[in-house]
Amino acid sequence: MKATGAARETGDASEAARSLAATGAQGTSFSAEAHRFSGADDLLQLTEGLESGVCQSPLWLSCWLSVFGRSEDVETFVVLLRDGVGRVCLALPLIRRSENGLRFLEAMDHGVSDYNAPLIRRESSQALPEGDTLWRMIAEVLPAADVLRLERMAPHVAGMTNPLFGHSRGQLNRLAGWASSGIENWDGYFATLSPKQRDNSGKNRRRFLRQPGAAIRIVGDPDEGLAALESLDAFQKERIGEKGLDYCLDRPDIAAFYRALTLQGMAGQQVIIAEMRAGEELVAVNFAIMAGNEVIYLRVGNQFGEWGKMSPGVLVTELAIEEAIRRGATTFDFGMGDYVYKRRLGAREYPLRDLVLPLSLRGAPFALLWHARTWASRNPLVRKLTGRAARPAANAGTEGAAA
Repeated sequence: MKATGAARETGDASEAARSLAATGAQGTSFSAEAHRFSGADDLLQLTEGLESGVCQSPLWLSCWLSVFGRSEDVETFVVLLRDGVGRVCLALPLIRRSENGLRFLEAMDHGVSDYNAPLIRRESSQALPEGDTLWRMIAEVLPAADVLRLERMAPHVAGMTNPLFGHSRGQLNRLAGWASSGIENWDGYFATLSPKQRDNSGKNRRRFLRQPGAAIRIVGDPDEGLAALESLDAFQKERIGEKGLDYCLDRPDIAAFYRALTLQGMAGQQVIIAEMRAGEELVAVNFAIMAGNEVIYLRVGNQFGEWGKMSPGVLVTELAIEEAIRRGATTFDFGMGDYVYKRRLGAREYPLRDLVLPLSLRGAPFALLWHARTWASRNPLVRKLTGRAARPAANAGTEGAAA
């Protein structure tokens, strides 16, 4: 590695005074730097021209910062990787906050982001520094903290390899992502499903549409979108409560985040809300968000009982997929959680990884304990001795099983 380092920050981060230079995979020179930024406009200006997954898209970051970024407990930073002519080729937005006496650097999450990944300039993606070289550059410029914690890192960013995914100390998350990719049109996608699934979908759709006032539609009005979101909260809260789990998506800050996504995203055709109604009765809702040619559906909820016999959650998800394809999507991500209906709708599993690294002596015990617990949770002998031989069901908690 050809590098020149600068002094590691010892106090609060200010401007990008620290940097590290290195040579990338194709001989291109790169330098890393860290910036504090004060709001979405600053971040979007620094990352202009970069591509991202849905959970790091301009819409997502703007809404996230407008809600969670206002907290006095959250400091916002971005690590930038520039090429030899000064263009930003990779960006890693981070927050710093305190927890149990330790300062953590982590992705912008707060329980709402399924996946975490950097933003990348496509034309530079193949030339970026690899593996340890890239991580060393990032580590040298990180703002002062005790622990770096990056959870649910995705292996790809807008179809590009995520160069941060393969850190040697990364651990598989207990959850996985599920997605269908390479979609060209609805008919072609639907033809890839099993004959049984296609037959069931057709029968359930016809059966539902025979009900008085039945309609399966895309919501176009923002006020109707907010009303659908409120009903979705009710569906999911009831379903999660039936499982004996705590429901958190109605927490004031998370609810405000989803309202902001709804209003801004519907105005920009980036949010897709599909719903099923029987007259005035709302039966099912799917909430999805788009970035580039990728869509991730974040939440789905529906009534059960007699309505559940028609698989309304699956029908409303199919409509969301169809609408996403109409808007140019070629990848439909079903989010985290291992549900049978995702396989039936053609989704394939892909791994997510967590990375916890100590950045100070104070952070070392936390990181060591985290790695020990992660190892124990996956060790068959330990699980058998503790009576947990069967792996717990993966459930992201944001969906509610689609009937």
